[in-house]
Amino acid sequence: MTDGLLFPARGRDPARATGNDASSPDGKERLVGEFGLSGGNFVWRSGRAEITLSMAGESFSVVYTSPGRLLGPRQIVYEAKHKDPTFAAWDVMARVVLATRDEDEGLRAGRSAAQWIRAHRPIPPAEGATSRRNL
Repeated sequence: MTDGLLFPARGRDPARATGNDASSPDGKERLVGEFGLSGGNFVWRSGRAEITLSMAGESFSVVYTSPGRLLGPRQIVYEAKHKDPTFAAWDVMARVVLATRDEDEGLRAGRSAAQWIRAHRPIPPAEGATSRRNL
């Protein structure tokens, strides 16, 4: 299930469950959350929780939303901006751990967020390279 994402859930694939996973009491692998791209942003969803990582200029924004009482409109539970991409990936990891109480899922989401950041961050010119500003 893609839930409006541009690519399906990543991480553990329940179709390839080996039955030997000790992380669940019944011995089957389980998929805790889904993550993908939505409108150019990295989005992680599980149940009612949604964590979005977006890039605005040189900074990264992490937003954790959840429906209000009685499944009302989404409310912002947490919002932060980071200039350092490492802190943004760590923040995504921490929010996922808080939302799921599952450190393994937090690590998977944090790694995927770091890959997304590497793919979308502008690459600075190498030292000594000439650019229009240096000319």
